[in-house]
Amino acid sequence: MTRVLIVEDKEENLYYLRALLEGNGWVVDSACHGAEALVKARQSPPDVIISDLLMPVMDGYSLLRRWKADARLKDIPFIVYTATYTEEDDERLAMDLGADAFILKPSEPQDFIARLREVQANADAAKPALPHQPTGDENTLLRYYSETLIHKLEDKTLQLEDANTALRRELAERRSVEEKLGFMNRMLQTQQETSLDAILVVDENQKILFRTQKVIDLWGLPAETLMPGQDTPASIVADQIEDGDAFVAQIKYLYEHRNEMSIDELQFKDGRIIDRYSAPITDTDGKYYGRVWYYRDVTETRRAQQSLQAKEQEQRQLVQMLEVERSRLVAAQRVAKVGSWETDLASMAVIWSDETFRIFETEPANFHGTYQDFVQYVHPEDRAAVDEAFVRSIEQHTDGVIEHRLLLPNGRIKFVEERWQVMFDDQEKAIRAVGTCQDITGRKQSEIALKASESRYQLLFENMLEGYAYCRAIFEQDQLLDFVYIEVNSAFEKLTGLKEVAGKKISDIIPGVRETNREIFEVYGRVVLTGKPEKFETYVAGLDIWLSLAVYSYDKEHFVAVFDNITQRKDTEARIRYLNRVYAVLSGINELIVRANDRDRLFREACRIAVEAGGFRMAMICIVDRSDMQIVPVASAGKDVELMDAIKKVLSSSEGTQKTMTGQVIREKQVIVSNDSQSDPKVVFRKEYAESGVRSMAIFPLIVSDEAVGTLALYASEVEFFHEDEVQLLTELAMDVAFAIDHIGKQERLNYLAYFDALTGLANRSLFFERVGQFIRSAESSGHQLALLLIDLERFKNINDSLGRAAGDALLKQVAEWLKQNMGGEGLLARLDADHFAVVMPKVKPEGNLTKLFDKKSRALLEHPFHLSDAVFRISAKAGIALCPDDGSDVDTLFNNAEAALKVAKRSGDRYLFHTRKMTEAVAGKLTLENQLRRAIDNEEFVLHYQPKVNLVSGKVTSAEALIRWNDPRTGLVPPGRFIPILEETGLIYDVGRWALRQAIADYLRWRAAGLAAVRIAVNVSPLQLRNPGFAAEIERKIGINAHAAEGLELEITESMIMEDLKHNVASLQAIRAMGVTVAIDDFGTGFSSLGYLAKLPADTLKIDRSFVVGMTAGPEGLALVSTIIDLAHALKFKVVAEGVETGEQSNLLRLLSCDEMQGYLFSKPVPVDDFEKRFLGRT
Repeated sequence: MTRVLIVEDKEENLYYLRALLEGNGWVVDSACHGAEALVKARQSPPDVIISDLLMPVMDGYSLLRRWKADARLKDIPFIVYTATYTEEDDERLAMDLGADAFILKPSEPQDFIARLREVQANADAAKPALPHQPTGDENTLLRYYSETLIHKLEDKTLQLEDANTALRRELAERRSVEEKLGFMNRMLQTQQETSLDAILVVDENQKILFRTQKVIDLWGLPAETLMPGQDTPASIVADQIEDGDAFVAQIKYLYEHRNEMSIDELQFKDGRIIDRYSAPITDTDGKYYGRVWYYRDVTETRRAQQSLQAKEQEQRQLVQMLEVERSRLVAAQRVAKVGSWETDLASMAVIWSDETFRIFETEPANFHGTYQDFVQYVHPEDRAAVDEAFVRSIEQHTDGVIEHRLLLPNGRIKFVEERWQVMFDDQEKAIRAVGTCQDITGRKQSEIALKASESRYQLLFENMLEGYAYCRAIFEQDQLLDFVYIEVNSAFEKLTGLKEVAGKKISDIIPGVRETNREIFEVYGRVVLTGKPEKFETYVAGLDIWLSLAVYSYDKEHFVAVFDNITQRKDTEARIRYLNRVYAVLSGINELIVRANDRDRLFREACRIAVEAGGFRMAMICIVDRSDMQIVPVASAGKDVELMDAIKKVLSSSEGTQKTMTGQVIREKQVIVSNDSQSDPKVVFRKEYAESGVRSMAIFPLIVSDEAVGTLALYASEVEFFHEDEVQLLTELAMDVAFAIDHIGKQERLNYLAYFDALTGLANRSLFFERVGQFIRSAESSGHQLALLLIDLERFKNINDSLGRAAGDALLKQVAEWLKQNMGGEGLLARLDADHFAVVMPKVKPEGNLTKLFDKKSRALLEHPFHLSDAVFRISAKAGIALCPDDGSDVDTLFNNAEAALKVAKRSGDRYLFHTRKMTEAVAGKLTLENQLRRAIDNEEFVLHYQPKVNLVSGKVTSAEALIRWNDPRTGLVPPGRFIPILEETGLIYDVGRWALRQAIADYLRWRAAGLAAVRIAVNVSPLQLRNPGFAAEIERKIGINAHAAEGLELEITESMIMEDLKHNVASLQAIRAMGVTVAIDDFGTGFSSLGYLAKLPADTLKIDRSFVVGMTAGPEGLALVSTIIDLAHALKFKVVAEGVETGEQSNLLRLLSCDEMQGYLFSKPVPVDDFEKRFLGRT
């Protein structure tokens, strides 16, 4: 039966396709993304694959490229089935990548099945499989694919944002209406229930719609006579009225004249007086629905009115008595608005008003009524001033006023203002003082706060890192012609270099600025006229700097500009763009070198790639003709015929050649760079190059066997393009081109390289696989076993990086020689890649002791001395072993199983592992190791090693990562890769992780107590710890031992761990950060978090995974990826730490990309705590 592999991340789509295909007789397998599909397909290839395009981990386009690049899968039909990528360009891209069909969702079942059968029939037809030939070069296709993916993601994001915004708006409006309706209903119900009126509502036919309880109470009728739907009992009610006929007549009149209202008074026979009000109920169109009646008992009101008239005489008498007191109050209010006091100057007795007691916050019983008692409330520092002011007003016959403080019994201070007048008798003797006191504490506090705010503003203004300028705009017909600086801060001068600009026009400071920087005037003018703030970046030609500006305006004349000097950032961006162009040339030409089989094509295509892929204005290759020792241009791109003729003419004579940079490069075999070719006298064709847009150029020698055989010249349209990094990379490129020149045409050498490793002389992967296939067939026919051994040299990269590539190559040669002598001969060996070798043992005995053999060989390798640079090195290796036929009967299966065993051996720390379970003691060893680890916990055998994190700008150690090490008393330190996976599998990592937290906090507090330069310690958190509901509480307990513990702790949590339970983990981390503990996202870029989730993560630091740091120097894509991560992290206010930095080149690139910190062997490996304290914390 036909097997179909469906690649779809949405369960409903997968369910539909599975049901449809299985119903039509196909066998269905599925994968949720491209990476899973590749794994399944390589294990068991399907007959047809149907794939969506927009998926996590690996999208459909990436899957299609890898599918068609896989020799085993490329002939299997690949059908694209998508609802997102629906444009013609999307289909063209898929077909260019090799798709067999492109079907849009949704599709009618019968049409879909018919198309599937058609594709399968075409695939089954007997026709030779042609290799896929995409249109355009690989870089163009990749760029087009990236742009298509970004465009689709942007469209999806905008659609979701619009839908979410509309939904939120609709929900908000609906909630608002519901809240208003609920409020109105509650308010109406409350009004009806609490109203003093009896309310009766009837419809247009005089039937009752609604009545309150007060209606029943008013008329004294049974409730059943006033139920909704019944007629109004007007005749029964009329019997209770003095003039019942008039009552009924009025009701009848109002029902006949529906739109009229009525207000009258009813006199009941029992003496009650009722006010009656009636009004029609209509809608906005005037439609009549009925009438509402209000009845209010005003009997008591009328009686109260009569009683009030009787008391008016009594009130008038009371007013006369109060008038005397009012005159005294008016006299006090002439002085002040609040508390009053009076002092008898003969006895110094004091009388306070109630308000004065309130201001002084004391009771009359606690105040003895003397001036001295008053003074006790005055602040001791103000008492002398109060006494002096009081005496002065008496002596000078003037009113007094003073502000002073009160010191209250509870220690609180208040501010009051005292005002007074002194009264004198006929002999001009002071007899009493009358005054007021006012509580002015609030005003005083406002004044103090205002002064503090002004001081803070001035401090911020003068010390802010950004430049600040307050300016007045000068307009003419809504066009900003000029502006005047009114006020600037000190950062303004530092960032622009301009001094004493206040009061000056910009046109006077920088002549011609309006012509060279029109954008500044357009934005400033627009902000002043519209009042809307704007941000922008611009280059100020008059100052030769780049600025990032934010502009604000609050009136139609003035504006504020806040800015920063981003010249360095712009230069860095330009440098990265230049490097990316160079990397594009490197990639393209190196790929060309592999394909090119003749020199003309190599030269022609190299020049074309430099111009098209690298963006160079021109490129030229010259070769030395040894027959007459002339320099001959053999290929160029971007140069016109006239310029090439002129160059050839000059180079055709020895005298002309001597004057040229090309001739100098040939003679000296050194690179020559001219970064300003228009003014460089060394450039012969300055005028012609200037007319062609060339501003800088570099000429590189092509050296073969220490002899310059030609030159590679590159011409850029930018001044100062060729810097050290570009020159170094392009020099290496010239070496590669020279290498290709030296070897093109040597077919025997090429054939040799097709099957053998050039460095060691061993077979390469292709030849080795052919040989192993032959040995497998021989083993099958004779019935014996065969063993395949894959070997991985340990620490080879460290040797290569520290001693150089030449030393690394020498080591590989010596290892190859040792393998030849010890592993059965050259015909059984291969070098697969940089530090991987393979050995085939064509015949092994079933009863032979392979374990003893490999033990002996691994020890022999470890003990063998390898000589490099006058030093002796010992090399260890890991090996994975697979047996035929037990572990596979074909080359690929056997190789994959041996590779799997090698990976397990590298993780576990074993020197070698067999793939067959019955031939390895790995399981038993794991159980033994688990028991040893449990004893290690009980015996406290674990220790922490610390690896410093370093600021990339200052080079100072800023923090450290705590790494768990096991100090086994029998064997010493055990490699982490051997025991940490066991800790995680058994759950012991939970206890060890808790111990690590305690120990890190204890170390940090010990450093502080000892006066060392204590740094924050980062501790890795295991998934078990993070999943624990009490994890945040546990952290709180651990840092609770000391007030400084939190500032010394950072938790490192992997991106994938956070995404396992996002809601729980975010809540835990938010609580932990609130305690003062910082959080770092470890191995960033290896998980599956979206940008939307990333912005919400409660973290302080992103740690770039080592794989990205390594890939950064492998090509422009890796460098661009790291740059994007850093920019994204900084935009989200995260600090960025790069892990696994091992080379100076990596460090320099990270510094150029504005990465904050680094961690890796380049600076220090993890070291014991004593070493860390001595080396980095200043312990003597």
